[in-house]
Amino acid sequence: MNMSVLVMAQLLKNSRPILYAGYLAFSVSMLVYLFLSTHTICNFFLISSSIFSLLLHQYIALRVQFDADLLQAFIYHPTQTTDQLDQSLLHFKLIPIAKTQRSWEQRTLGCLKLFKLQFFILFLQYLILFSMLLIHIN
Repeated sequence: MNMSVLVMAQLLKNSRPILYAGYLAFSVSMLVYLFLSTHTICNFFLISSSIFSLLLHQYIALRVQFDADLLQAFIYHPTQTTDQLDQSLLHFKLIPIAKTQRSWEQRTLGCLKLFKLQFFILFLQYLILFSMLLIHIN
């Protein structure tokens, strides 16, 4: 194990505020929809997109937290092997066979992609919110 695994574990572990910001965007979007918007098809599409993006964000946040916990466990229990991890994940069908035997560098890059995806979804949630506000203003 190297320092990059530790850094990635800490980065992923501290991703909870990103999810809370997504909840905030969704809550404000719902308030705008319920109290300010004219219930047009466009607003219905936007609120549906907001619900879908919140569900997707929750799923990605669960995966990010799971990765953080796995990395943390490997840091504190170095006697465990990567093969044992892969076999456990295969047993529960959490990874395909093709993703076994990856290096820790590849694994941390995958974690980083997931973390960036969480930020992208948050960006979409706020884009939806601002679109709803713009439609209301006009």
